[in-house]
Amino acid sequence: MRVVSLLPLSALLLALGVSRCVGQFMRHGDAGQMRAAMGVSSADCDDAQTGLEMDWDGSADEYTCSAEEQSGAASGTGSVLESKLERMCLQVPADFQHGAVVMLYHPCADSSEVDKLKQLVRGCIRKHVITPYNKLPMEQPLALATWGCHLHMAQVDEAAVRSFIRETALQGTEGHLSREGQYDYMLVQKAQPPVGSDIDDSVLCPNQP
Repeated sequence: MRVVSLLPLSALLLALGVSRCVGQFMRHGDAGQMRAAMGVSSADCDDAQTGLEMDWDGSADEYTCSAEEQSGAASGTGSVLESKLERMCLQVPADFQHGAVVMLYHPCADSSEVDKLKQLVRGCIRKHVITPYNKLPMEQPLALATWGCHLHMAQVDEAAVRSFIRETALQGTEGHLSREGQYDYMLVQKAQPPVGSDIDDSVLCPNQP
């Protein structure tokens, strides 16, 4: 998985292993199921780069903190002072097939909290995506999402983050796959296995409590 600065919806789905393809299929398994052929380019597939205007108009407003939002964050408007944590796992899983952890943060979130969460995620799992997301409420401007589960935070709770990743990461239908895709549009930093683990993420949050 890759770490990116901005991930439009189509790109996020692709990075997580969700393919919107109608062509270039191959058979696999005894049941003869059909799926997109990995690594094969096709004009019928969403490459998360063509036609991005459907999800994103290219505006920096999507991933920057506006003056109005910054003023509200500084004054405490719409925020809580105490630590607030909310975790939920759904009966119907989301399409995070490859078992990745996605970290989302509001562009106006406290930068020290954002950096703390980034380091935790990078130190726990290779399969991760990090991107700003301005639809998060300022009351809980930090979030993690995995297959069917999400964790929302006002402030970083290190123990809760490690527990969430250890319990819910790699749970997708293809969570065992360690192959990397071809997506690199607007890539800022390629994700690496944390020290003490490997490309298969055989140890989650190694060398941590």
